[in-house]
Amino acid sequence: MLLLIGQARGHTKRMDLPLINGYNRNRLNASREIAPVSPPNCRLIKGIETGSEDIDILPNGLAFISSGLKYPGIKSLAPDKPGEIFLMDLNEDNPRAVELRISRGFDLASFNPHGISTYVDRDNTVYLFVVNHPHQKSTVEVFKFVEDDNSLVHLKTIRHDLLTSVNDIVAMGPDSFWGNRLNASREIAPVSPPNCRLIKGIETGSEDIDILPNGLAFISSGLKYPGIKSLAPDKPGEIFLMDLNKDNPRAVELRISRGFDLASFNPHGISTYVDRDNTVYLFVVNHPHQKSTVEVFKFVEDDNSLVHLKTIRHDLLTSVNDIVAMGPDSFYATNDHYFSDFILMFLEMFLGLTWSNVVYYSPKEVKEVAAGFYSANGINISPDKKYIYVADVFDHNIHVMEKHANWNLTHVKALQLDTLVDNLSIDPQTGDIWTGCHPNGLKLFYNDPENLPASEVLRIQNILSEEPVVTRVYADNGSVLQGTSVASVYQGQLLIGTVFHRALHCQL
Repeated sequence: MLLLIGQARGHTKRMDLPLINGYNRNRLNASREIAPVSPPNCRLIKGIETGSEDIDILPNGLAFISSGLKYPGIKSLAPDKPGEIFLMDLNEDNPRAVELRISRGFDLASFNPHGISTYVDRDNTVYLFVVNHPHQKSTVEVFKFVEDDNSLVHLKTIRHDLLTSVNDIVAMGPDSFWGNRLNASREIAPVSPPNCRLIKGIETGSEDIDILPNGLAFISSGLKYPGIKSLAPDKPGEIFLMDLNKDNPRAVELRISRGFDLASFNPHGISTYVDRDNTVYLFVVNHPHQKSTVEVFKFVEDDNSLVHLKTIRHDLLTSVNDIVAMGPDSFYATNDHYFSDFILMFLEMFLGLTWSNVVYYSPKEVKEVAAGFYSANGINISPDKKYIYVADVFDHNIHVMEKHANWNLTHVKALQLDTLVDNLSIDPQTGDIWTGCHPNGLKLFYNDPENLPASEVLRIQNILSEEPVVTRVYADNGSVLQGTSVASVYQGQLLIGTVFHRALHCQL
């Protein structure tokens, strides 16, 4: 077993910090001492004397090492020497570090490499992404690795207003990457089906949509979610209904029965279940006072009302995002984070902790049935009821889980996508998955009228096959829809919802 250990510069020494107060000393671990621990057979790598800040190793054992970082406040052992990228072949008996030659045309004099990441394309082309700080700015440099002559061919320099102080990077494709898992740099070209119109009456969100087989569509509206602006922070949430069988369907607010605390109604994901006697149950994820409950309603079509039947609370339902009903009182639910505290929740997100999960609930049994997600979001079920689909918004993918007789789930595959996947809807006729996505999730939290969160709708066909077909059906820069969260289809009609904004009705 080989272990490579890098550091910001070539050697360390104890720092004297006489001007730092007690609080800052604790934050910097200024007084901490540790006992030496070392694996056997360690040796310094010759040639690397001015830093080895990041290391990325290919599956074939080739290791890339960034060296020579100049970072504000941290001394450099060679302040006038350009940065370097080294390569080590860990398959060799005594691997050595070889500096990679960088192609002409690249400004090597100001090269100041920080975090790095590799991406191997289907044709085995190796792309190396390097965070660079020329003149103390932030760029991302994309290189192609040429193994025959140990060189890097510079392909492009990426700059963006949102890439202001980049530290590290994870490559997701030959020209895309994650910034804190929020697609900090991604922009998309507009795409729109014909005959789209905004749905009147929905102005403060349409976070989730569920359509019955008879064409009645339920829409949740008015979500208040930590860190994301609300257009009506003091207005209770609402549930709307649209009859898609009509020529010009309109959204009608459903009246909710007395006795339910409407003032704190904060609806999130929704799901319907039709019983054998055709009773329609609507399950609604609710966040009253930023807690998590599941509300169960009975839909009364004669007077467009919802009769509240019960509120479900449980210790395992701590941060519910979405839900898929399995019976009149049972469901699968996703918890999109582990901590309920706002600050800890975002710390969990930025640290990349995989503590999110899926829970099965019934009156007889409540249990975790799947775990290890960055942020489990949308959830739905295949038409044949054999598979559960789970969107992991921060991992940019959709997980396919096989459902067993005991309600447990086992992982089958994951489909990686170049976007933040939110809610999932299933076409009951074709089995296609429709999803609302956030092309640049960071904008959802910025609340910047000059830099609006964009919208994207994807259709995924044959997800169980070796090569699923992914089609971008709708894309907008925020001028029409901001923060798309869901897309649902019914007989050639498409409904597109958003986290906090408006909703769209399109003819496909």
